[in-house]
Amino acid sequence: MVRFSVMSLVILPWGLALMLVDHLFTGLTWARRGCFVTPLAFGAGWGVAQILFGISVRKLGLGIAYAIIVGLGAVLGTLIHSSLALPSISSRHAIKILAGVIVMITALP
Repeated sequence: MVRFSVMSLVILPWGLALMLVDHLFTGLTWARRGCFVTPLAFGAGWGVAQILFGISVRKLGLGIAYAIIVGLGAVLGTLIHSSLALPSISSRHAIKILAGVIVMITALP
C-alpha cells in the first residue's frame, strides 16, 4: 500500500510535471505563496476524506459504506455545483435540479 501511494502521489505526478512543463521550478518560484494555499487545503481535505472513508468501510462494511459515500457525493456535488452557478440558472432549471436531488435522497425509482 505504501509503494502504491508513493508511486501514485509523489513519483508519477512529479515525473510527469518535470517531463511536460518547461521551466517548472522557475514557474513555481515566481508564483505567489497564496497560489499554493487552495490546492494544499483541498489536498488535505482529500486526505482526511480518504482516511474517513477507510474507517467507514471497516465499521459499516463495503456495500453500505459505498452506497452512503456515493449517494452523498452525488447529492452534495449537485447542490454545491448548482449553488455556485445559481445566478446563471433559471428558476425552472433550479426546480428540476432540486427535484432530481429529492429523488436521489429518497431513492425513488
